[in-house]
Amino acid sequence: MVANTFMFAFFIIFITNFPEVKGLRLIEILSAPLLLLFCLVSVRIGMDFFGLMTVVGNPIVAFFYRDSIPLIDIIKGL
Repeated sequence: MVANTFMFAFFIIFITNFPEVKGLRLIEILSAPLLLLFCLVSVRIGMDFFGLMTVVGNPIVAFFYRDSIPLIDIIKGL
């Protein structure tokens, strides 16, 4: 997972810094949907590890709120 994150960041930096490379426009067009899918799947996987208080909470409310249900379970329950 860490290697994928570094590769993703390197790819974006490469595209923005070297626009004169031949064939790069085609690679941008082909990779944009795949990068979007990667981001969506990463957020979906992350929802298994954080809850509702991570998104809308603050330290005062978190002191009284003790439920540790993952956010994905709340979304699936809707």
